[in-house]
Amino acid sequence: MKRALVKDLEIRKKLIDIIGNKPGIHFREILREADIAVGELEYHLGVLEKMELVSKTKTSYFTRYYPAYELGIPEKRIMGLLRQERLRDILLFIISSENPSHGDIAREFKLLKSTASFYLDKLRRHGIIEKEKKGRKVYFRVKDPERILRLILLYRKGFGDEIVERVEGLWGNL
Repeated sequence: MKRALVKDLEIRKKLIDIIGNKPGIHFREILREADIAVGELEYHLGVLEKMELVSKTKTSYFTRYYPAYELGIPEKRIMGLLRQERLRDILLFIISSENPSHGDIAREFKLLKSTASFYLDKLRRHGIIEKEKKGRKVYFRVKDPERILRLILLYRKGFGDEIVERVEGLWGNL
């Protein structure tokens, strides 16, 4: 019996570390990193939620997990978006550019304009970016670039070194 309790405690510590290092991580990614069975992961995450050590949010595609004590709702929303590589790249491009146009963004990422619109609309719906129309062109800017960069730097363990270095460079330019 004691051996099972110790094992459970070790698994829960591991899950808390994974989620603490990568707030906004989705269930399948936790599953890969923890290397345990689906049912076992569901059980331990449920226990951690009841203990109010982790919290979760559900979106249309993912269930994302966060340290319960660190992030407010706006930060959780931002971290969920930053966990998506394409959205993160678009945000960092907008921050590093001087109000890029819709076409600039589509060209930079080799996207169809409709696909770029999908990503930009998602960021706009979440209140992360604003658009401004000048003539026939639409330009974008991040509402609070410092908050985005601060979250990436704060949770640097959850992002690759290349992303962190890029953000450190942007931080110096703000």
